[in-house]
Amino acid sequence: MKALGMIEVYGYLTAVEALDCALKAANVSLCDVVKVKGGIVTVLVDGDVGAVKAAIDAAHAAAERVGQVISVHVIPRPAEEVIRMLDKAGLKYGPEAADETETEDETETAEQTETTEETKNSDFSEEQLEAMTVVELRKLARDIEITNMTRQEIRFARKQELIHAILDFNINKGQER
Repeated sequence: MKALGMIEVYGYLTAVEALDCALKAANVSLCDVVKVKGGIVTVLVDGDVGAVKAAIDAAHAAAERVGQVISVHVIPRPAEEVIRMLDKAGLKYGPEAADETETEDETETAEQTETTEETKNSDFSEEQLEAMTVVELRKLARDIEITNMTRQEIRFARKQELIHAILDFNINKGQER
């Protein structure tokens, strides 16, 4: 018999403590962590009814030691409509939730590796760089590992400084070849 356990707290640190305690206290699995506005975070876990009740009780006690708990609730055998509501809200519930999370993480890591390899091996024109945001330029500068700026300089650099540093790096890289 499946159950859905929810604990809503103020602050991410409190949510991490609640989740850690819940996962260690009983045989439950994480469904999702929802960051609501105003610093409110909801942690959803699922498992057998008894395990979810024990996990949520332990999470409640642990979260109160660290921060403020807003509410706690366990739904034994959630109705199909509740599951559909969670799906519509983009939340993950059920055995598929854990599988999807692992697959998404693997896909994301593979895409990041491909993107990093592509950016390291390509030269960018000044027009392409001008079209990028400062955040994208900083990420690019870190990805291609430019040597003419430190990580801290990249962090605080303005757009034009980043563009010139990346163009200079590409020119110097071209001369080394």
